Amino acid sequence: MTYSGGGNFVGNVIWARKRGKDNSAKFLSRNHEYLLLFAKDINLLRFNRLEMPDQTRFAYKNPDNDLRGDYRTLGLWARGSQGGSRYSFTTKTGLFLSAREWLVGEETMFELDQQDKLIINGDKVYRKMFLTEYKGDIPETIWDDASNAANAADEIKSLFNYQVFDTAKPTPYISKLLKIATLKDSIILDFFSGSATTAHAVMKLNAEDGGNRKYILVQLPAPIDPKKDTVAYDFIKNELKAEPTIAEIGKERIRRAGEKIKAEMTEKDSQQLSLLEDKSLKANLDIGFKVFKLDETNFTQWDEETTDPAGALLRSVQSIKPNRTSEDALYEILLKYGIDLTLPVTELEIDSRKVFSLAANYLLVCLEKNLSLSTIEEIAKLKPQRVVFYDDAFKDDVVKLNAEQTLRKFGVEDVRVI
Repeated sequence: MTYSGGGNFVGNVIWARKRGKDNSAKFLSRNHEYLLLFAKDINLLRFNRLEMPDQTRFAYKNPDNDLRGDYRTLGLWARGSQGGSRYSFTTKTGLFLSAREWLVGEETMFELDQQDKLIINGDKVYRKMFLTEYKGDIPETIWDDASNAANAADEIKSLFNYQVFDTAKPTPYISKLLKIATLKDSIILDFFSGSATTAHAVMKLNAEDGGNRKYILVQLPAPIDPKKDTVAYDFIKNELKAEPTIAEIGKERIRRAGEKIKAEMTEKDSQQLSLLEDKSLKANLDIGFKVFKLDETNFTQWDEETTDPAGALLRSVQSIKPNRTSEDALYEILLKYGIDLTLPVTELEIDSRKVFSLAANYLLVCLEKNLSLSTIEEIAKLKPQRVVFYDDAFKDDVVKLNAEQTLRKFGVEDVRVI
């Protein structure tokens, strides 16, 4: 059964977002925010357990030198309104325990007894819960350990030396979400990127656990008001030499955060190498990212409603619109093919012509004009599975037909022109 709407509601988390108290508040100092969690399909949702808190680890000890290691004790009798299973029990040593409400069933009690996991102290019965049995900490609905807004501001200042963004989320807050809901190779989508805290948190977590998580951030190029946000406006305008928008803040944060994390990893590796000379711990964190802007197609199309049909006809002769680069066209081609935009692109030079290669020559894209058959043959020798050309890359239909035959002779079956 697939749930929709409210049926996919997971829970409501309360986040302690303020570090201190607001004594200027009229009635109450509002120190929290709500985080509503929904699943796309709650039947498929799987949450990870969190790391064991330090205070919990301190509870694990081994006073009787049990060979199975450290453990903590849990009372097995029901208290108050807990409820449970009522039965009497005789241990394997012959000790009789009178009937009462127990938190475990009789079969489980028998197994614990057989495994020497029971501790009996008078009428109190405890079980040993070994550290090796710990499966992680289940997330709670109150987060008072996920940093706060003031720390988020400090993070921004440490990167920019200015307070260029006022409403950023702290990376530990986003990181906790990532730890709960993602795997090491997950793709994280943030539709309201803002200062790009999500990207920062993803890179930090990958650095911590060796993950390969990827992120997609979406942010409108909302302009920054020079009167309300003077610091941010001046910083982007004067230092970045860019249009003052929220998107520009996010891009610059990703660049600076990535370099900072990389530097911290390298420093940490150097310290460890001084102690472990035989181990190579060079940081391999991927901090690269690509920026795409939503726009109309790069390719010319006939405009049926134009008031300048002669001009439209002349423009349609050219495959690509004016002021668009071959790189612009390349990524639109990848989108149309459904090819991963994060794949590395290698630029080749064949007969002084630029050719883009993806996935070890799986796809070759040549957006040059007036191609000769010798150039086509050199491209074919790379044995790509797919090749894309401009429609006007060939002098005439005869050259175009010969080019296709040359490619097919070398085993290239998927040849397209745009």
